[in-house]
Amino acid sequence: VGAIDGITSIISNLNEIATEVSAAVQEQGQATTEISNSVQQAVQSTQEVTNHIHEMQAAARQTGEAAHQVLGASDKLNTQSGTLRDEVGNFLAEVRES
Repeated sequence: VGAIDGITSIISNLNEIATEVSAAVQEQGQATTEISNSVQQAVQSTQEVTNHIHEMQAAARQTGEAAHQVLGASDKLNTQSGTLRDEVGNFLAEVRES
């Protein structure tokens, strides 16, 4: 009878330990799931930032191209303005000579 009581006590202790281990494993599983979700969110956020950086690079490239075109147009206008000034000067000189 004493041996049976001892075995029953050991089995009871093993059940308690198994319950505690099961609870710990479940908590670890939940923690792992939360960590996985956090990592996935971080990956998504990083991808969004990367996309925004690419968009900004494209916009900066377009701005640079537009600035280059404006500079070219400005140079052309400056040249045409000089030509017009010379022609007006020549015209006025001819008018004075007449």
